[in-house]
Amino acid sequence: MVSRATGPLGDTNFVSFTNSRTWGRQGAIQAAFTDQALARKLLERIKAPSGEIPRYFQIVLKVRFRDTVPVNISYVMHRVMTLLP
Repeated sequence: MVSRATGPLGDTNFVSFTNSRTWGRQGAIQAAFTDQALARKLLERIKAPSGEIPRYFQIVLKVRFRDTVPVNISYVMHRVMTLLP
């Protein structure tokens, strides 16, 4: 899971990559930061109808790997997170 959320003081952000295996995190980081085509596809999925990218979100990715190398990364679902007033 890739999460972008508010920081502890409310005026900063943090990004978190969570998985039960190191190779899964490596695949999520590859999808979100190093592979432009994958990152573009992820952004297209989470964009609002207005074209805006939400400030806070979570994305669930499925990462398949072989011999500790990510070989397939696919989008599963996402959710937009909003702050309560």
